[in-house]
Amino acid sequence: MLRKETSPSDPRTFIALKATARTRAVILADTVDSLSAEVPFSVTSGALSVTDPCYQDDSWCSGVLSEVRNGTWLAQVGYYRDSHDVVSMENHLAQTQASAQAGRYLKDEAAAAEYAAMFNESIERAASALLNYSGRIAFLRIRHSEASHISDPAQATVLDFVVGVDSGQAGFFDRAAFVEVCNPDSQSVFESFYDRVGELTMGKGEFGALEWGVSCHSGYGDGGYEARVARDAQGQAIAAVIIFIDNSEADESEEESEASKAPLLQ
Repeated sequence: MLRKETSPSDPRTFIALKATARTRAVILADTVDSLSAEVPFSVTSGALSVTDPCYQDDSWCSGVLSEVRNGTWLAQVGYYRDSHDVVSMENHLAQTQASAQAGRYLKDEAAAAEYAAMFNESIERAASALLNYSGRIAFLRIRHSEASHISDPAQATVLDFVVGVDSGQAGFFDRAAFVEVCNPDSQSVFESFYDRVGELTMGKGEFGALEWGVSCHSGYGDGGYEARVARDAQGQAIAAVIIFIDNSEADESEEESEASKAPLLQ
């Protein structure tokens, strides 16, 4: 993944994306297949940058969540098993197995065995990918350790910016720490930060936390996504969520699926 100083998207496109995101939130999916374990991170500056980590801190396609309660926060993602992904992986495995079987038509047994062995690693890799497929990340949600996750998105406030994504990932980062790593005089510092985030989002589960932030893969990839926040009686942010996949995508994909599901936000 490469750092992008600014988004290549036209600002007019993001105006349309913002309108779309607000509409989609009304039909937010109420089901996912599984939830990750929660991972902790710290907020000390009273604010969070909500952004694709490839952007500079002043990018117009990201935003800042202010009046955030400091302390330990816990992050979690919800996984949606896209039936089309499953079918694609099943087909890939079947095709690879069929290719391996083609060697049985060779008259020389040694040659046939050698031919089949060429596909063993590919078959194992395809079978493992299918077995370990948790799904695409439908949302990233965070909460203060003394608060609960947003249980009803309709009762949370829509943030007044769209979370733009150009590197297939997005997250929440302590504002002061993020501004510091984005210092143009500290390119090596930013590159180290970005490499660490990339290891998280490209690793198992496509999700993880740094000491002062959390990031994950963004559902179907690049685009513009909605975020919501819940605040306490004093107006401090105590929970938030970025929504990557909602009913509009899930219903289309699940027409052929009968997979049992767990609550999306609970």
